[in-house]
Amino acid sequence: MFSKDTAYAEQGEDGLFDCQINHVSGKGCWNRKQTNLHTDVEFDKHHNPKDDNSQKPNKPVAIVCFGDPKVMSFVQFEGVGKGKRVAEMQPLHFLQTCCKIIILDPRDEQRDQKLRFWKHRSDLCNKDEGVSFSLMFRVVVKEVLVRPLDARLDGVVITDEEKQRKFDAIRHDFKRRTGDFRNYEADVAALFRKIHERLMVHTKANI
Repeated sequence: MFSKDTAYAEQGEDGLFDCQINHVSGKGCWNRKQTNLHTDVEFDKHHNPKDDNSQKPNKPVAIVCFGDPKVMSFVQFEGVGKGKRVAEMQPLHFLQTCCKIIILDPRDEQRDQKLRFWKHRSDLCNKDEGVSFSLMFRVVVKEVLVRPLDARLDGVVITDEEKQRKFDAIRHDFKRRTGDFRNYEADVAALFRKIHERLMVHTKANI
């Protein structure tokens, strides 16, 4: 369990980890893909979980990685909303290696008495040649379908401008990383060969 506060172990879990996983999401990393600092659950100005969270609040996330090593970093923030980074607190770094399980403690995302909380991100150690896949086991309260063609919400009218910007950023990032599609088939074939070769290295090592 990743947690900065060692007092958690003394307080007892009180059913925190007595939960039933009902969703598994996957994430692939290659071609210098980076993850932004984030929390899995967002809170309002009164420090209560927002109604539109898909993940159930106060529940852990179990992560299993396959492939090249990654570094999971925790950075402390303070304040309401997105918060402001705490300059005097150095980031915490943890190594994620192939076939290892990591459990994220949801209490690290909750504000303490000083309104401080932790955001996290996970990036490849070798950003140029590394390849990694992660499976994230969660407890979700709802699921939202998106159209595969344009990554827009399926059957839902988006009224939140911030969410729309996030979906636009996803499309922009996809185009930036794949190019203008002139050599699409050759580029995809080369990418799949690279992914296969890197994963086979770890498959043979763990047999």
